[in-house]
Amino acid sequence: MIDVSERMEMQNYANAKADKKAAAKKAEAAAKKKQLAKKKAEAAAREKQLAKKKAEAAAREKQLAKKKAEAAAREKQTAKKESGSDARKKQIAKKKAEAAAREKQLAKKKAEAAARKQQLAKKKAEAAARKQQASKKKKASKSSFYTEDLMLAAWNRGKKPVAYLPSKINTCRTENDKIVCYSDDQTRKSGNGDVKFKTKSIISHFTKKGAFTVAYRNLVISSEQVVVDASDTDEEDIGGVDEAETGYKIKTGWGKSHKLECQMKNSSTVSCLKDKTHAFLLVSPQTLASGK
Repeated sequence: MIDVSERMEMQNYANAKADKKAAAKKAEAAAKKKQLAKKKAEAAAREKQLAKKKAEAAAREKQLAKKKAEAAAREKQTAKKESGSDARKKQIAKKKAEAAAREKQLAKKKAEAAARKQQLAKKKAEAAARKQQASKKKKASKSSFYTEDLMLAAWNRGKKPVAYLPSKINTCRTENDKIVCYSDDQTRKSGNGDVKFKTKSIISHFTKKGAFTVAYRNLVISSEQVVVDASDTDEEDIGGVDEAETGYKIKTGWGKSHKLECQMKNSSTVSCLKDKTHAFLLVSPQTLASGK
C-alpha cells in the first residue's frame, strides 16, 4: 500500500506537473498574446507608416497641385504680359504709323510749299524777264521794230527776190545792231556767157523813223569768157571788168561796194536810193513781225 507521504508526494508531483503544464500553457498563452500584441503593433506601425506615406503622398499631391497652380498663375501672368506686350507693340506700331503719316503729310506740305515757292520764283523770273525785255525793247526802240520787220520779211524788187535784204535767196543773221546777209549762188546771163556770183550785205544805222543803210558787194565765183558791149549798162553791177577792144570782160573776185539809203514806208514797203543816184521800191508779201 502506498502511504500517505507517497500519496502526497505523488499528489505534489502531479500538482507540480499540472502547475508546470498550466504555467507552460500560461507562458504559451502569454507568448501568443505577446506575439499577437507584436503583430498588432507591427500592423499599427504598418498602418502608421501607410498613413504617413498617404500623408506624404497627399502632401506631395498638394505640393504638386500648388506647383501646378503656380505654373498656371505664371502662365496666366506670362499670357497677360504677352497680351500687354502685344497691345503695347500694337500701340507703338499705331503711333509709328501715325508719326509716318504726319511726316508724309509734312513732306507733302513742304513739297507743296517748295512748288509754290518755285512757281513764285518762276513767275518772278518771268516778270523780271518781261521787265528786262520791255526795258531792252524800250532801249532798242530805235531799231528793234524795223530790224524784226526786215528779218522776218522776204523782200522783192518787182517779182524777183533781192540779195541784199532778207529774202528767199539768202541767209541773214543779226550781229549786235546790224543784220548781215549772205546770198545763195546766183547766175546771170551777161553778154554771151553766164556769170556765177554771191552777194554779201550789211544792214545798219537804223533810226527811230525807220531809216537804215545797206552796204553790199558781189563776189564773182566763176565767169566764162564773157564779152559785154560797153553800151550794155546794168544797174546791178556784178563785178570788176577788164577793158577790151570789143567791150568789157567780167573778172572773178569781189566787185565794188554799193550803198543803199533806205526808208521803211510800212511793214511791207521799203524805198531805197542806190549810190545817191537811183531810187526804187522793194516790197514783201510776208510781214510776220508786224502781223500786217
